[in-house]
Amino acid sequence: MQRKHRRSMVQGGIFCVAVFLQSAGCGEVRYRDTISPQTSIQKLVLQGDVGVVEVVPSDRTRVEYAVRAPEGTALVQYTEFDGVLQVNTRCRTPILCSVDAEIHIPMDVHLDIELDRGEVWATGVGAINVSVGQGLVDLETASVTTVQVGSGSARVVSRQPEQIRVAVGQGDITALVSPEAWNVSIVAAGESLKGIAHDEDASGILELVAPAGVVSVKAVDGARDSGTP
Repeated sequence: MQRKHRRSMVQGGIFCVAVFLQSAGCGEVRYRDTISPQTSIQKLVLQGDVGVVEVVPSDRTRVEYAVRAPEGTALVQYTEFDGVLQVNTRCRTPILCSVDAEIHIPMDVHLDIELDRGEVWATGVGAINVSVGQGLVDLETASVTTVQVGSGSARVVSRQPEQIRVAVGQGDITALVSPEAWNVSIVAAGESLKGIAHDEDASGILELVAPAGVVSVKAVDGARDSGTP
């Protein structure tokens, strides 16, 4: 856990530098805080403008966030209602502003993440739906997974048959899945399929769309495969 936390912070710094070079950067951490819901949560929704989000498994739901922005330029709000925790992180200026978040979540809580620009990293989570306008998504999931990236890349690891749908408008997709038959559908400029068989009746579903990029699908064994290849 500690290793992954350090990875998130380092990647956050790298992302800040990259965005800064595009005249939409972020500065040092101005403050940190934690959102701890007071009621039982069945679904968590995070919507943000710019930032790095890391998702880790936990026995209780909470969101730890770090604001990288001058005074008054970032806004973090949240609500709890009917089992849904809604978190909004907004930047009032496109320059020198981002909000990074570390989401701790139980396996049975559904997660929706929407970012305009940034990165989403997740390990050992349940049902997840991620949408990023520009950036990177890297997930290791154990349930239904949907990923949409406008421009960037996506990597998904699944060690059991699930419903996995990934679409990247401009960029590549990598899928590492259990070595068995999957119902595979690929739309891409180029593709590579290694170690798995296509079966329309298989319980595992892979729908991968990268019209301007390359889709790579590879079988993985029980050993952990972490990090971007």
